[in-house]
Amino acid sequence: GMAADYIALLEKRLGIHFRTIRLSNEAARKQALASGRIDIVTAVTTDSLLAGEAQLARPHITIPGVIVAKSDYRNLHALQGLRVAQVIDAPLRIKADAIPGNMVLIPVQDVTTALELISEGQIDALVTDMATASYYIHREGMTDIRIVGKTGTNLSLAIAVRPDRPRLLAVMGKALSSITRDEQDRISRQWIHLKESSLLSSRSFLVAMLSVAVVVLLGLVSILVWNRTLKQQVAQRTQSLNLELRLRHEAEQELQNAHADLIKSHQKLKQAQMQLIHAAKMESVGRLAAGVAHEVKNPLSVMHLGLDYVGGEVCNKPVLMEVLDDMGKAVKRADTVINGLLDFSRESQLSLKNACMNDIIENSLHLVRHELVQRNIEVIRRLDPELPGISCDENRLQQVFVNLLMNAIQAMKNGGTITASTYRTVVRAQRDTQVVSGIRFETGQPVIVAEISDTGPGVTPDALEKMFDPFYTTKPVGEGTGLGLSVTRNLVDLHQGAIEVKNRVPQGLSVMIMFENKEN
Repeated sequence: GMAADYIALLEKRLGIHFRTIRLSNEAARKQALASGRIDIVTAVTTDSLLAGEAQLARPHITIPGVIVAKSDYRNLHALQGLRVAQVIDAPLRIKADAIPGNMVLIPVQDVTTALELISEGQIDALVTDMATASYYIHREGMTDIRIVGKTGTNLSLAIAVRPDRPRLLAVMGKALSSITRDEQDRISRQWIHLKESSLLSSRSFLVAMLSVAVVVLLGLVSILVWNRTLKQQVAQRTQSLNLELRLRHEAEQELQNAHADLIKSHQKLKQAQMQLIHAAKMESVGRLAAGVAHEVKNPLSVMHLGLDYVGGEVCNKPVLMEVLDDMGKAVKRADTVINGLLDFSRESQLSLKNACMNDIIENSLHLVRHELVQRNIEVIRRLDPELPGISCDENRLQQVFVNLLMNAIQAMKNGGTITASTYRTVVRAQRDTQVVSGIRFETGQPVIVAEISDTGPGVTPDALEKMFDPFYTTKPVGEGTGLGLSVTRNLVDLHQGAIEVKNRVPQGLSVMIMFENKEN
């Protein structure tokens, strides 16, 4: 009945008419849906046979499971050792692990039979959904049987649509979303006629409340008599106390405000001090890295030229050629480290121009497409088409995203998913991310965010603080220099941006690059 009322309401919403075909059981409905005889089934549970053969809209009918009996049983635990009926093939089922010990489940053909057995004392209770219980109790006119408790489970029903009708499913979903709470409540009231047994209907509760009321009434009479004699004195004393309390409260409030301001100032000072210490450390490391790189790069060039020359002289000696090849690879790796040091320490000017973050990310994904295909990694794009441009050096930001993408790719050994997102937001006061670099935006400040997320193993909490430091890496020896993310950090700092990272649930890592939104 509730499902039929929803269908009638949807007919008015959509301005169409559904032709009703009544089928006797779920198997018949499944066959008719598969053959195309019907397009929609009005009420289906998510664990039914039809759920695997059709597309389901979101559940639009949710009815709590209830206990029907003569006596009060507030929950399933109260049914231990009792005989409890359950209708065969009923949509609401009690899971085996929820059945209390010694409770005996007795299958019955229908609700009417179960109500008769309860009335005759052959069973103790029935478990079903509230709408069904309300309808049959009301129809049978039973006054000694009522809803006395809840099972702790719900019956959720959804509209099922033929799998080859995706547009119909979308239309039904939008129409269901347009139904108001008042319309839902009106349908529920039409079919649910009984209220649950509450604590107020308990005889023992009423007796206890009556006793308490008598005691309270006697106490009130005594208090009123005593209060008359002290009323004037209390009024005078109250006036003086109120004045004193008001003055004390004002002083206390001023003290609390001053204390809060002091704590906030101390926190900001501590954060600024840590940033200054870290900046000084990075400056020292940069100068050291630049000096080491320049001193080592020239000898490496000489070694590389020497290896090329010797290789031409011993090209007919396989063993020597293999040794020279290994030496050449080692020299190239050392040269890669030196170039990384130079990138880390270099403070070149940015070539700024207005650019779209979405285009930069697309170009970066294009550069790493070979690695993505080789490692069987799927890319999900969630790029804001209305994203405003920012003033940036496109090549440098492309280097930032290539570094982040390569780290995400290398973190997923057996494939996975990378999600590239861009969006606009404002800085929240409470965030679940950790700021690892860049400026600290003020709360409420509008920003543009580019986020790279993966489904890898994530990183440990202590690694979150170190992952952007130079020479820090969690990769095996020979697979990383520990400079890629340090260069990324420097480039973001040059763009007056910020980097925030967090571990995802259940697994993975998200890195967010934030820039000021100057759209307004």
